[in-house]
Amino acid sequence: HDWDALADLFAPDGTLELAQRGVYVGRDHIRRSLGLLGQAGLHDGQIDRHFHYQYVTHVAPDGESAKLRGREFMLSGKYGKESRVGGGVYENEFVKQNGVWKIARLHLITTFLADYDKGWAHGALPIAGASTELPPDRPPSVVYRAFPAFNFLPPFHYNNPVTGRPPLPRE
Repeated sequence: HDWDALADLFAPDGTLELAQRGVYVGRDHIRRSLGLLGQAGLHDGQIDRHFHYQYVTHVAPDGESAKLRGREFMLSGKYGKESRVGGGVYENEFVKQNGVWKIARLHLITTFLADYDKGWAHGALPIAGASTELPPDRPPSVVYRAFPAFNFLPPFHYNNPVTGRPPLPRE
């Protein structure tokens, strides 16, 4: 929850897109949008862990940009009040500016969110939509529904490494 430091990781014109909230553009608007996730800093009785895994990274031949696909497993909550479990897919882009890697596009496609105590089988929760308090600069780049819907395949930035073909959409 170090929102200032997180916002500084973005390129000046970088974008942030979480779930179906829409796209926030530029460090200042990204920083303010992070406040929608909660007050800066960690607080007594609070947990907010995002485990990242299965990274696939492709650096451009010129070494000045990169794309990353990865997965996330999330546990969050406030002691005695609420607990959540969730997950999703990242499709991110990076750019090197003055020799420093910056986030050009951070896009988390939330695939499931559930009440931890009820579990994903009985406690599915809706994913976040656009804020009326701090509207996004653009609508979501991809419109989808999360679990229990099952017919959405998050987009890939690369083709199948074996066949060379793009992934086929689910029918």
